[in-house]
Amino acid sequence: MIRWPAPESMKFTFVIPCYNEGEDVRLALESSLLQNHPEKEVIVVDDSTDGTRAIVDSYRERGVRVIRPDERRGCCEARNIGLKAATGDVVVLLNADVHPPPNLLAHLEHHYAQGADWVILRSLVSNQDTLVGRFIQAQAERMYAAQGDLLYWSEAFSCRREAALAVGGIPDSFPLPFCRDWFFGRILEERGYRKVVDLSFNVPHKAPATLKEFFTQKTRDGRFSILFFHFLRRRSMPALLTRSLAKQAMILALGLALVPWGLRVARLLLVSPKRWADGIGFAGCEGVYRLGYAVGEWRGIASLLHLTLARRHASP
Repeated sequence: MIRWPAPESMKFTFVIPCYNEGEDVRLALESSLLQNHPEKEVIVVDDSTDGTRAIVDSYRERGVRVIRPDERRGCCEARNIGLKAATGDVVVLLNADVHPPPNLLAHLEHHYAQGADWVILRSLVSNQDTLVGRFIQAQAERMYAAQGDLLYWSEAFSCRREAALAVGGIPDSFPLPFCRDWFFGRILEERGYRKVVDLSFNVPHKAPATLKEFFTQKTRDGRFSILFFHFLRRRSMPALLTRSLAKQAMILALGLALVPWGLRVARLLLVSPKRWADGIGFAGCEGVYRLGYAVGEWRGIASLLHLTLARRHASP
């Protein structure tokens, strides 16, 4: 039986993976350093190739540890590097665009003192003054209500370091780099670690501000989805092709029918702060979301085909 540390000795480690995010990384770093909890450390796993490196390095004098991997293998591997290097009892995983309030660690400490092994908080888009920001938050609220995947991962996701290491960290050993971080929560759940969901505490984060940025985000998610089903769910290439074709045929049919499309948008408008005034804009965001995801899935399939051909060419 593991004896968890008493509340007065509990230490937290922030792990912040960073890749060319100079515009946002100051948010996460400043928010981490301003936490009103005495026992904390901040680790940045940075493999940037631009001016972000200088920004991150400027925080060393304030106690931030910077780790630069020899090879870039994606966000989940960066998080795992931080997990192994951490000295805290609890690890808090932040993206570079997350800026939690100063009482985050004090709030988390309460849950861990009560026996939690991992904690999910409410993710809140901070730039809801933009159409895309409101759309993304509306999607999140619908997923919370439906008990969806957001209850397995959140901004400022935290867990006991021992638990994370016991399950091998976040799956990251794949021929193609990709990250499905919510799957880590499912692994912890399957191994019997105690989860606490606290949607009363908001963790702000920046969302894509433009449709172009949103499209880029969704193409990445679509590509990762294909790689996830292939490497972690063991789906074959024919199965993935069939799945993508069937899915996109259904989306096209629903889009032509308009009514189901409109119902999806209407459900999101119910939780938008501007309600029906966002109607046309949300319809456009829904289209960008679907199109970006579809493009990403085909890019994922293309990546797998390229990998297969490269392996065949390399084999004797």
